[in-house]
Amino acid sequence: MKASHPFNQKETELKIVTIGRGTIGGGLAGLWQAAGHDVEELGRDGGDVSDADVVPVAVQ
Repeated sequence: MKASHPFNQKETELKIVTIGRGTIGGGLAGLWQAAGHDVEELGRDGGDVSDADVVPVAVQ
């Protein structure tokens, strides 16, 4: 399932960077990858999120 706006039937691939590789962050990343989105996972080592469309934070 790709993101789409109800008024625009064009499907959009999102660049998603999850912060957190655990159960929640890793699980969400896997689901978004399976849906066809470009997903990068960041952990304690950090990384660059400047080109991301969405940056969910999933940490305890």
